[in-house]
Amino acid sequence: MTEANPYKLAAGIRPIRYRILLSPDLESLKFSGKEEIELDLDASTSEIKVNLVDLELQSVAIAQGGSAQSASWTLDKEMETVTFSFPNPLSQGNATLSIEFEGELWAGLAGFYHSVYTDANGEKKTIATTQFESTDARRAFPCFDEPEMKAVFSISIEADSDLLVVSNYPEESSVPSVKPGKKVVTFQDTMKMSSYLVAFVVGDLEATEETYSGSTPIRVIHPRGKGHLCAFAHEVADHALRFFTDWYQIEYPAPKLDLLAIPDFAAGAMENLGAVTFRENALLIDPSSASVEEMMRVAEVVCHELAHMWFGDLVTMKWWNGLWLNEAFATYMSYAALDAFKPEWKVWENFAIGTLMSQEIDSLSTTRPIEYPVVSPADAGGMFDLLTYEKGGSILRMIEQYLGIERFKNGIRLYLKRHAYANAETTDLWDALEEATGEPVRKIMDTWIFQGGHPVVSAKRSGSKLAISQSPFRYLSRESDPKGAIGDSWQVPMSIGTGSGGGENILLGAETALIESTTPAPLINLHGSGFFRSRYESELAREISNRYGTLETLERLKFVSDTVSLVQAEMLDLSEAIGIARNLTSERDPNVLGVLQSLVANINRIALEPERPLVAKFAREVFGEIYEAFGFSASESDSPQDRVSRSIAIDVMGIVGGDSEVKDLCFDAFRQDMAGDTAIDSDIASSVIKVVSYHGDETEFAFMLDRYRHPSTPQEEMRFLNGLAGFSQSRLASRLASMCLGEIRSQNAPFVLARAMANRFNSEIILRFLEENFEAMKDQFPTNALPRMLDSFSTFYAEENYRLAPEVRQFVKDHPLAMGQKTVDQALEKLEVGLRFRQNYSGRLSQYLK
Repeated sequence: MTEANPYKLAAGIRPIRYRILLSPDLESLKFSGKEEIELDLDASTSEIKVNLVDLELQSVAIAQGGSAQSASWTLDKEMETVTFSFPNPLSQGNATLSIEFEGELWAGLAGFYHSVYTDANGEKKTIATTQFESTDARRAFPCFDEPEMKAVFSISIEADSDLLVVSNYPEESSVPSVKPGKKVVTFQDTMKMSSYLVAFVVGDLEATEETYSGSTPIRVIHPRGKGHLCAFAHEVADHALRFFTDWYQIEYPAPKLDLLAIPDFAAGAMENLGAVTFRENALLIDPSSASVEEMMRVAEVVCHELAHMWFGDLVTMKWWNGLWLNEAFATYMSYAALDAFKPEWKVWENFAIGTLMSQEIDSLSTTRPIEYPVVSPADAGGMFDLLTYEKGGSILRMIEQYLGIERFKNGIRLYLKRHAYANAETTDLWDALEEATGEPVRKIMDTWIFQGGHPVVSAKRSGSKLAISQSPFRYLSRESDPKGAIGDSWQVPMSIGTGSGGGENILLGAETALIESTTPAPLINLHGSGFFRSRYESELAREISNRYGTLETLERLKFVSDTVSLVQAEMLDLSEAIGIARNLTSERDPNVLGVLQSLVANINRIALEPERPLVAKFAREVFGEIYEAFGFSASESDSPQDRVSRSIAIDVMGIVGGDSEVKDLCFDAFRQDMAGDTAIDSDIASSVIKVVSYHGDETEFAFMLDRYRHPSTPQEEMRFLNGLAGFSQSRLASRLASMCLGEIRSQNAPFVLARAMANRFNSEIILRFLEENFEAMKDQFPTNALPRMLDSFSTFYAEENYRLAPEVRQFVKDHPLAMGQKTVDQALEKLEVGLRFRQNYSGRLSQYLK
C-alpha cells in the first residue's frame, strides 16, 4: 500500500466526530440526511475531499472560529469522491463540516438499502437496513470511508412512531418529531471506530427480552412471528462474550449487543459493533428441528462475528490489504470458542475441511498471496474469499500449534492492548508475537502471507535417516504459472512422529532435513495442523496405510485427502486413491467420509455412460458397509459425528451408488413428511431431499416448491430451495432459473443457479440462461455473489457437459467482473484440472474399478 494510491483521501484531514440525522421513508424508498463532521486539519486548505456514492447533495457549509462559509462541490463518480471547495482558505485546527443530502433505499443489499419480508399474517413489510463493509458507508452519508479514519458517531434516526429503530449503541432518547406520526431516536455516542462498522436498522421488527452476559445486555432482533427461533442465538452469544473476554483479557468494547436477523442480506453476517447483522438462516434456528450441521453453522457464524468485536472493531486494519487478518483471526477464534461451547462437536476436525477447500484454490496458478496490494474498492471487495478466511485461519492455527496456545495468547493480548481503539498492520501482530514468545514469527509467517501457494513435503528413507524436503505444490505444470503466483519455498513448522510419545518439532526450510528414521513409518504432519501436502515414498505410505486405524482423525483426514490431491496433480496414479478408498470401509468420521464422497463423485463425473455401473458398484463397495453400520434411522447412541456420517452414506448410496433400498427409504420419508405424518429426521433431511430430487419429477418438484414457499424455519426453507436445483429434467431447470429473477430472493438466487449449473444434466440450460440474462443478474444480484455463481463453471468436465468448456471460457472473456474476477479465473483453472482428470481416466475406469 503506497501513499500514491489515488483512491485514498488526504491524510492531513481527519474526522473526529460525526453527528448524523437520517430520515428514511419506507414507502417512497428514499431518505434524507443531515450531518455535521468535526474535523482536524493539519494544515491550511481550500478543499476537503470525502467519499460519496449515489447521494444528492442539497447544501454544504463549513464553520471555523465562529464564522461559516458555503461550499461548491465537484463529484468524481469513478473515484467515489466529492471535493468541497471554499472561497476562503481554512486554517490549521478544528472545523465543522455541515452537509444536507438525499438518497434512495436501493435494492442492491449494500449501503442503506431496503428489505422486504412477509410476516406471520401474510402481510408484506419493508425495513431499511445497512451493509457498509467494505466501502459502502459512502452510500448512506458523505464520509471519510477508510478504516484508518476512525471517529465517534452520534446517530439519530427519524422514523414512524411504531417502528423499531436500532443502531450500534443503546438508545439515548426518543422524542416526537415535528412531523406527525414520526419520532426521532438518538443513540449514545459510539467509541472511536471505522465507518464500515456503523449500522442502523428501521422497521416493523420485534426484539426479544434482554438476557445478560456478565453486564452486557443481549437482544435478538427479528421479523415478527419468529421469536421462538431466537433462544439458541442468545445461548451462543452469552458463551462467546464470556469466552472472548477471558481469552483476550479485555472487556467487550460496547455497552450492548443486538443480533439482527435481516430478510435480505448479501453476506452471511456483518460485525457492526453492538449491532451485528445476519442472514436469517445464520441466526434464527429451532434446535428441535435442525441438523447438527445447521446448529454448528449458526453457532460458528455468531462466534465469528463476536470475535470481531475485539479483532477488527477494537483494533482495525489500517487499509484493506490487512483485511485478511481480521477475517482469518475471526475464523480461527470462532472455532476456539465453539470447541469450548460444544466439545462433543469436535469442531477442530471440521475446521480442517476449510483448510482443504482453501488448499484446492491455493494449488492453482491463479492463487494469490493472503495479503496483497489493495488499491480500489473493487480490490477490497475481492478479498472476501477462501484464501482470506480459510487459508488465513489455517496458518494462524498452524503457528498457534507451533508456539503453544499460552504463548500464542500472550502475543495476541499484547497486540490488542497495544493497538486498542486504533489501527494496525500485519507486522504489528508479528512484533507482538515475537516479543511474547522469542520465536522468529515474522520469518515464518512472511513466507505464508506474502506469497501464494503451499508446499508438498516429501519423505523418504535414506539409510537410517528420514530425508524431508519441500517443493511447490501445484495441480497444473510450472508452465501454467508464468507470473509465479505460487511461491518457491516456505518456513514450514512441522511435527514428525509415530503418534506414541509425541513427536519431533522442526522448522523446514529450503534445504533437505535429515532426522532419525523410525519404525513404523512416522507421520510428517503429526496431529494434522500443517498447511502442506504430504508425499511419502511407496514403502512409507504402505506402512502408514497398514496402521491407518491407529491414527488420529485429522491425521487420517490429511493422509486420505493428500493422496487424492496428489492424484489430481498427476503425482500419483488413480489406483492409489481407489486402493485406499476400498480399505476404508471401517471409517466412520464424517470429514474423512466427505473426502471419499468427493472422490466417488469426481470419478462418477468423468465416467462414460457404460462405465457408470462400475462406479455405482465401487460406491456401494466403499459406502455399503458404512451405511449398514449407521442404518437409515437415528439411534439414541449416535454421536454428532455419527449423525453427519449417516447423511453422507445415504447421499452416496442413494445417488451414485444407485441403491434401490436407500432410494425407496428416501422417497418413503419424503412422502410421509409431505403428508404431514412424520417429519424427515433433520440430520438426514438434506440428503433425503437430494436423493428425491435426483430421482424425482414434477410431482416432487411441486412438493418441494410448496415447502420452500411455506417453511417452518429458515433452515427448512434453504433445504427445499437447494433441493429444487437437483432435478434432472430440463423443463424444471428452466422454471427454476426463471424464478431466480423473480420470487427467489436475490441473496439466494445466485447460489441456486450455481447449484443448478453444477447439475450435469442441466448445465447447458443454465449456461444459456446466463448468456441471455447476465446483464439483468448484474443489476439484480449482489455484486459479491456473481463470482461465486460463476464458480460452477469449474464443473464443466462431466460426460454431459465437457463439450461446453470452450463456450464457458468465451463467456468469461465476454463478461469480465468489476469485483471478484480472480474467483472466476480460479474456476476456469479448476475446470482445466477437471478436464485433464477426465482425459487421463475417462474410458479407462474399468481398469481401475474391476
